[in-house]
Amino acid sequence: MRVAIPLAQGKLSLHFGHCDQFAIFEIDDDNRKIIGRDDETPPAHAPGVLPQWLHGIGVNVIIAGGMGQRAQQLFAQNEIEVVIGAQVGTPEELVAAYLQNAGYNIYPVNPKYDSVLDQKCYPNLNSIPVPVEIINIFRNAEHIAPIVEEAIKIGGKVIWMQLGIINEDAAMTALESGMQVVMDRCMKIEHRRYSHQR
Repeated sequence: MRVAIPLAQGKLSLHFGHCDQFAIFEIDDDNRKIIGRDDETPPAHAPGVLPQWLHGIGVNVIIAGGMGQRAQQLFAQNEIEVVIGAQVGTPEELVAAYLQNAGYNIYPVNPKYDSVLDQKCYPNLNSIPVPVEIINIFRNAEHIAPIVEEAIKIGGKVIWMQLGIINEDAAMTALESGMQVVMDRCMKIEHRRYSHQR
């Protein structure tokens, strides 16, 4: 799942047509975790343009402060769920609230932060207090090997390197330990493709 939030100066834009960027959050549906964020500059605003553009980049949900009925219809026509009534806040706060309401659990890992997405942020995989099956990696290829070693130690089942990330040596280490490996693939694209084939 991909969730879009219209931004103005880094926070929720109360009118999505006046935003200067969209924060696009990638959600792993199976593990109920946020696995990435990209900020995208939208095309020039005109009726119907933003729903088509967001649909084209795989967005499934838009969270907004408010939206007219016609705009909601245009999003619905582009298979995008509209969630309105959001209060001004950072994109992370809005997505965390949305995911928590939907029953998602979030386990961000980043040693530089104490909290991310209004959730406790863990310094490493070993610190997460629950089993982790899929380790979804958004780091440059040269940083993959130590993450794989840590994933092996915690009993992870899958190493997933996102689009553009390839590290053959780290992949071989993971495979030799019995893990499955995916490289250079977007989890959302693959998940949607699998869902449509079922």
